[in-house]
Amino acid sequence: MELTREEVQELAEKWNAKEDVVLPDEIIDAYQTGKKTGVVKYAEDLEKKRQERLVAAMSASTAEIRYLEDKLNLEVYAAFLRQLMTDDECFHKTLIVIDNERYLDESVKGAYEELIKRSNELRESKNLILDFALLPNKNLNHDLLMGDGYQFNYVKTESRETQ
Repeated sequence: MELTREEVQELAEKWNAKEDVVLPDEIIDAYQTGKKTGVVKYAEDLEKKRQERLVAAMSASTAEIRYLEDKLNLEVYAAFLRQLMTDDECFHKTLIVIDNERYLDESVKGAYEELIKRSNELRESKNLILDFALLPNKNLNHDLLMGDGYQFNYVKTESRETQ
């Protein structure tokens, strides 16, 4: 004998067993509501993590640009930041554009060593995966950089000589 939902609810009320009688439809509804809530919460948490990591990468990249300019006397023209994300991790890479002539200079080797050191420190201390690369300021194609995922760009408004 199969009862309708209403008949089961009526019997449960008559027998004071509303909390003990659970309909299969109620279980399915509760599961779907919980699943939807869980998916929304997961997406919100993932977006929050993405934004936090992006701001941290921008901040660290800005600090490295200042270091290159102030300590190594390199002219930085622009920088481009890419963020790749999986469910578990955010990966960042910053391309820093410097003067053509200085790019091939031996002193840039020290800049790379410092950038690699800083990248390792960020991974250990802040769990931030951020790699750096230097590019010469020559024939940059911004559209290709965007196509490669470098959707964030830091453009200086003035050169150091005019500051």
